[in-house]
Amino acid sequence: MILAAVLAAVNLSFAWGPKGHAVVADIAARHISKKTAQKIDAVLGGETMVDVSSWADNVRKDPRYAHTATWHFVNVDPGYTYQTMPKDPAGDVYVKLLEIVEALKSDTLSAEQEKVNLMLLIHLVGDLHCPMHVGHRDDLGGNRIPVQWFGQPTNLHSVWDSKLVDSCRPWSYSEWTENIDRNLTPEQIRRITQLSVMEWMEQTMALCEDIYANTPSGGNYSYDYCFQYAPAVKQQFLQAGLRLARLLEEIYGDGRVR
Repeated sequence: MILAAVLAAVNLSFAWGPKGHAVVADIAARHISKKTAQKIDAVLGGETMVDVSSWADNVRKDPRYAHTATWHFVNVDPGYTYQTMPKDPAGDVYVKLLEIVEALKSDTLSAEQEKVNLMLLIHLVGDLHCPMHVGHRDDLGGNRIPVQWFGQPTNLHSVWDSKLVDSCRPWSYSEWTENIDRNLTPEQIRRITQLSVMEWMEQTMALCEDIYANTPSGGNYSYDYCFQYAPAVKQQFLQAGLRLARLLEEIYGDGRVR
């Protein structure tokens, strides 16, 4: 329990930041049916998915939701797989995402429970696609790796939570969406959405390992790093948005991503 509290405390950095989570929600909203969108609107009481996309971060210090602190990430150290890595007893983003999907499909939740679970779902899909939220436990998901970002001291976790997004493309969330979600074919959508949640996590872990290999401790990173990794950020946003749309269609619609 002490370990869980420590990990939760140092992972209070918010994956992707509000802008990134808004991008994921905005992309998802573009790929669900009108019927599904109407159901979601009713559950959220008229708030949009973009509106609530960072709710789960905003309530993490609220005593009523303190138990969700470890749900935003999962840690797998070198030499381990997710299956062999000791699990956090408080839960992790993979386990809780699956549980929330099943709860929403069960049709047994109260209106308030359904709203809370839906807001968590919208957020945690984004977290699962943020590389340092599937990082190593021994460096606390990059929190213990000091780097400089445009000459300013920070850490690797913080770079990938928001600094990279905010520095490399000075766009609003809607501009991010318009520049990412373009001219997709049905086959491209199918390839992205057909994989399992475990495979989503494994893809993000592979990107995370690439980041570890290419971001040595103490380095000063700026425009070259943006050039190197901006395509990966775009890819993670797009995949997260389309996969969130798939889950929403499975829960509230016909299972087909538009």
